[in-house]
Amino acid sequence: MKKALCVLAVIAMVAMVSTSCKKNCECTTETDGKVIGTVTSEIKNGKCSDLESEITIGSSTTKTTCK
Repeated sequence: MKKALCVLAVIAMVAMVSTSCKKNCECTTETDGKVIGTVTSEIKNGKCSDLESEITIGSSTTKTTCK
């Protein structure tokens, strides 16, 4: 369940990215402090922090941070 949420978060970030005025952002997804994966995304007309998210289900927290 946790990995499915992480995969959905990464897919959502990639879906928000478009191709003009490109800026590369490196996003890391963590669940309860453990790094699950890292992805590099291109974003236009925005900041890398626009791709960040955090979700808590029960006692498990999944957080995506971007630089």
